[in-house]
Amino acid sequence: MKRIALIICILSICSARLLAQSGKVLKGTVVNTNNEPVVNATIQEKDTQNGTVTDITGKFELRLKSNGGILLVSHMSYLSNQVKVPSGDVLNIRMESRSIDMNEAVVVGYGRQSKKNMTSSVSSVKGTELSKSSSPTLGNALTGRLSGVTVLQTSGQPGADLGNMYVRGQGSFNGNNRPMVIMDDIEVGFDVLGTMDVNEVESISVLKDAASTAVYGIKGANGVILITTKRGKAGPPKVNFLTEHGTLSPTALPKFLNSYESALLRREAWVNEGKDPATQEPGYLSDEALEAYRTGSDPYLYPSVNWYDEVLKKSSYQNRNKVDISGGTERVKYFTSFGYDYQNGIFKEFSKSQGYNSNYYLKRYSFRSNLDLSLTQTTLVKVSASGNFNEVNSPNGTSDLYSAISAFQNLPPYAFPIFNRNGTLGAGGSTIFRNPVGLLTYMGYNREYTNKLYTNLSVNQDLAFITPGLSARFLLGYNNNNRHNRNLTRSNFPSYRYDAVNDLYEPRDQGVTKLDPPSRGGSLGHVNHDFTNILQIDYARNFGKHGLNLMALLNSASHHRGTNSTGGDEKVIYAERGITGKAAYNFHHKYLFEVSGAYNGSDRFKGKQRYAWFPAASAGWNISDENFMKNRLKFITGLKLRGSIGLTGIDDVGTNSYVYEQVYQNNGNVYFGEVATGAPGIMEGTLGNDNVTWEKDRKWNIGMDASLFDGRLGITLEYFDRFRYDILTTRSVPTIVGVGLPPVNLGKVQTRGVELELSFNDRKGDWGYGVNGIFSFQRGKVIERDEPEPRYPHLRRTGRPIDQPFGYIWEGFYQDQADIDNSANPAGTLIPGSLKYKDVNGDGKIDNNDQVPIGYSRVPQIQYGVTLSLSWKQFDLSCLLQGAALFSVSYGGQSAAPFNSNLLPIHQERWTPGKGNDAQFYSLSATLGQSNQSASTFWQRRGDYLRVKNVELAYRLPRSFAQKLRLEGARIYANTYNLYTWSKMQNFYAQWDPERPDGNANYPLQRIINAGVQINF
Repeated sequence: MKRIALIICILSICSARLLAQSGKVLKGTVVNTNNEPVVNATIQEKDTQNGTVTDITGKFELRLKSNGGILLVSHMSYLSNQVKVPSGDVLNIRMESRSIDMNEAVVVGYGRQSKKNMTSSVSSVKGTELSKSSSPTLGNALTGRLSGVTVLQTSGQPGADLGNMYVRGQGSFNGNNRPMVIMDDIEVGFDVLGTMDVNEVESISVLKDAASTAVYGIKGANGVILITTKRGKAGPPKVNFLTEHGTLSPTALPKFLNSYESALLRREAWVNEGKDPATQEPGYLSDEALEAYRTGSDPYLYPSVNWYDEVLKKSSYQNRNKVDISGGTERVKYFTSFGYDYQNGIFKEFSKSQGYNSNYYLKRYSFRSNLDLSLTQTTLVKVSASGNFNEVNSPNGTSDLYSAISAFQNLPPYAFPIFNRNGTLGAGGSTIFRNPVGLLTYMGYNREYTNKLYTNLSVNQDLAFITPGLSARFLLGYNNNNRHNRNLTRSNFPSYRYDAVNDLYEPRDQGVTKLDPPSRGGSLGHVNHDFTNILQIDYARNFGKHGLNLMALLNSASHHRGTNSTGGDEKVIYAERGITGKAAYNFHHKYLFEVSGAYNGSDRFKGKQRYAWFPAASAGWNISDENFMKNRLKFITGLKLRGSIGLTGIDDVGTNSYVYEQVYQNNGNVYFGEVATGAPGIMEGTLGNDNVTWEKDRKWNIGMDASLFDGRLGITLEYFDRFRYDILTTRSVPTIVGVGLPPVNLGKVQTRGVELELSFNDRKGDWGYGVNGIFSFQRGKVIERDEPEPRYPHLRRTGRPIDQPFGYIWEGFYQDQADIDNSANPAGTLIPGSLKYKDVNGDGKIDNNDQVPIGYSRVPQIQYGVTLSLSWKQFDLSCLLQGAALFSVSYGGQSAAPFNSNLLPIHQERWTPGKGNDAQFYSLSATLGQSNQSASTFWQRRGDYLRVKNVELAYRLPRSFAQKLRLEGARIYANTYNLYTWSKMQNFYAQWDPERPDGNANYPLQRIINAGVQINF
């Protein structure tokens, strides 16, 4: 008996020790790189069968068999990871997304589709990536993140900085090449990309080929952008608060010469014309004046004003605040968000003394409410309402103040002082621009208010009681866009020009010697309504190894346009309706086939031209699922080949919505009687065209998707060919015809290109790193257009890219008068040092017949982006490098033409006797040499650039510490936008950003440095 008791005692002690070693319970949470919970992640002890999975909140609890082992963490959508068992009882794990997740569902037209089964060309980006951009404009945040998408931002003006966007290049020379934009299955205007809050976005997909866009029929030719907004998830309420504050400054500003340097060159320009500068511009260019400019001895009589320094701030300010609440139950889920954005302009706040703001600024209030109601187990109702209220301010008195202060003829630096000696505002002559300080102080403002509302209601009904896999959806959408404006204006303000001879101050504007009270005004603007109805039937079912997906859809839309003015008529501008269908079949998810199409009609056309069929077909082969691949090339996680071909269209016919109608105009007078009595008449305008129809785009696409090394490396490679035909073109006829001709369908454009997406993501313990790159190349040419047979082949526009620039070939400078006399010359007076052009046709003169294609189009043929990411414990670092190539920029006009633009350092490198062709700029003349400013290879430069587009550094509070503060989480970050740019023309025209429009000195693009905090409750 004693022996039995002893054995029991020994066993009890050993068991206690074993329990002490293996009975530890480990708790924790698994999240992704966006700090979102990973559901159904597997946590397993290495070399054991002991494991568990995470719940809906990403939490887990596991009783370990060993306290010092290794945990294997895995999930089908994330990279597997190994983590050491911590000494404590809590472990938070972070998982890195696979570079290409074949099981991920991607938003496509009217539904979702797994990447594994997808046979079309679709690029997508998550909202969490877009939110790393400090730009308040959603469309600009897409730059460099999606292959096949070109974004060309031309302005940094608050509220007006949305860039032009192209999907796979320019398809038409008819004007509108913007893609269609869909938000939650309802068409919205392109401008939603300039006003929507990026924090409302769950993901954005871009549909590029016919297989993905044919379901949109007459709207899909330019590509389609699908915006999916965030929705609630079952769970306790979650509150996210975000606030950001940043500074903005121009990416590039010209450095103009001062008065002394400018006057020296101006004098030289008059001398080159054989004229006396002192008599041409008395008081400004005398020896006395130049000495005063140099020494600064009398800044009132001989000023040297840098207007950029005087009216522009070194930096401006932006502020963004967001809060969203989400959560719900299995029956009711909700997502609600509110936002406020503020961005002010680059001008100084001179108008504060007058009690108003004349600077540029943007104020935007936004909201969204998405509600999902499960009325029954088979009926789901989704209600969405969102909107934004925008207030955009600009100074009154000039359409573009920034441009005005850049122009020499408007405002040379020696024109007048800001303030006269007696304290009054300075002024020049009547041909000189008004004092910018006075304009910003007294002339008031123009303020535009735009209110946008987007609503939709969908009822989703599971019809499995009829047959498994059958469902129906009814979707109703209503959009409203209301715009009006207010202004506070003065017609003038007192400013004075000093008369040194008589020692008098003369008003710039006769009789304007006092400040009149401002007047208020405005207009009620316009209101637009859009209604959309969709009835959709879906059938998705697997029969053993066979998978079948069918979709049939009826849609109609009407677009109402009107004014807010009293008695204004609201009328339906255009409407469309159609039938859409799609059928997809797969065998064991290995062999994929899909056909789709839309039969659409538009009231923009007449009779039999109103309806047309837009079909598409595609196929794919998941070759990695073949046994010969699985057994031999195990490093290949997934490999798919795919191809598509189809037809899409576009019904945008320009400003005249009904081109088949004859147009009559109130114009001219009719006279009756012996004594002529006039009466208003009606004259025949543009003729109608009963046969006009939409433009069509035949697209075909070949692609490959590869996932290697357990999803760490992803590759997508595509080749596309799009052929746009029936492009609407207005025929060229002699004016003797007497009426305008309607557009006809005769243009043709072909565009071909390649796209590449590369991604590599991995995680080693606490370290995560990744490289994601996109590359797009496209080249198009006009196959047919309405072009008379040119006199010389080099003048032909057909066969060249859309917007191909033409100009003269610059061959150097005229060295002397003999060189001018013995050369082919353009019209006008020339002087030694003027630009010398090539006589292409050899007729002994330079005229339009000598212009040839020069350089590239303004739209880049190459776009690329590389995103580098690095994470360590609670720190995250990402950097987006974005660039463009094979496009040209012209620097004529206000950009750099002397005495059109204010003078620049490059003008000091002008031609002079002795420099010869080593000079960098032509000789200066005050009134001659207009031929110098003609389009030519002298002005044109390659615009290729590489830009540090976005950089973000973030720190996440450890979850344990955040919970002590009663927080779910917190994140502190700093990011930048347009941080630095390297460009081809950096040494020559570094003062201009390569994306700015040709020949214009418009509001500069902005560099943003931003800091913020995000708190999760």
